[in-house]
Amino acid sequence: MKAREGFREQQKCSACDVHREGYFCDFAGEVMADFEAIKVTRIYPKDTMMFAQGQPANGVYIVCQGRAKVSIYSQDGKTVILRVVQPGDVLGLSATMSDRTHHATAQAVESCQVNFVSKDAFNKFLKRNPVAALRTIDQLNKNYERACVQIRSLALSNSVAERLARLLLSWTRRNGNGHSSCQLRLGFTHEEIGSMIGASRETVTRLIKEFKRLGLIEVNGPILTICDAHRLEAMTDEKSNGGELGD
Repeated sequence: MKAREGFREQQKCSACDVHREGYFCDFAGEVMADFEAIKVTRIYPKDTMMFAQGQPANGVYIVCQGRAKVSIYSQDGKTVILRVVQPGDVLGLSATMSDRTHHATAQAVESCQVNFVSKDAFNKFLKRNPVAALRTIDQLNKNYERACVQIRSLALSNSVAERLARLLLSWTRRNGNGHSSCQLRLGFTHEEIGSMIGASRETVTRLIKEFKRLGLIEVNGPILTICDAHRLEAMTDEKSNGGELGD
C-alpha cells in the first residue's frame, strides 16, 4: 500500500481498509481473485479526465477513493453535471456493455484511485462469473432508475429551491449517518451546483443564503452541514416518492 495524492493507495481489494458497499467491493473468494487478476490501478489527480463524451469505450472504471463528476456538454458550450461519483461506484459500464461511445465525460473532482478493467477482459470476466454478470444487470437497472428520478426532479419540481433541497438530501443519503444532520465536503462551485439542478449561479447563491437564514444548512469553507434534513424533506415530495437524485 502506497501513500499517494493525499490518500493511501490500495493495491488489493481484499485488503482494502476503506472498503465500501459497491459494485465490485463485496465479491468474495474466486470471483474477487479473478477480478484482482484483471484490474489495473490508476490514480487520477484532481481535474484529470478519465474519459470524454464521444470517445469509444475501452473499459469500466471502479472508483476506490475520491470523487468524480459525470457531465454532458452541448455544442454551444452548455454543461449539465449528471451525477457525483463516490467510492464504490462504477463508470463507463453502459458504453462498455453496448460497445458504443461514452455519452458523458468523467472528471476527477479530487484525487481518485480507480480500478480499471479493459473491455475485452471485462466481457470475459462476466462470461466466467455468472454472479458478476447478474450484478452488472442489477447495476444497469439502478443506473436507469437513477436517470428516471433525475428527469422527474428536473422536469416536475415546482421550484429551484425544491431541486436544491433534493440534491442536498441525496448527498445526505450518500454521506450521512441516517440522522437529521450531517457534514459534507462540498467541493463544487455555485455554478457547478446550478448545472446539476438547472439553475444559474446567482440563483444558487441566493438560495444557499436563504437556506442558511432558515437554519437548514451551515457553510464553513468547503464544509456544508445539513442541519435539518427533515425540514428539507418537507420542501419536497421525497417521503411519498422516495428515490435519489442522480448524483
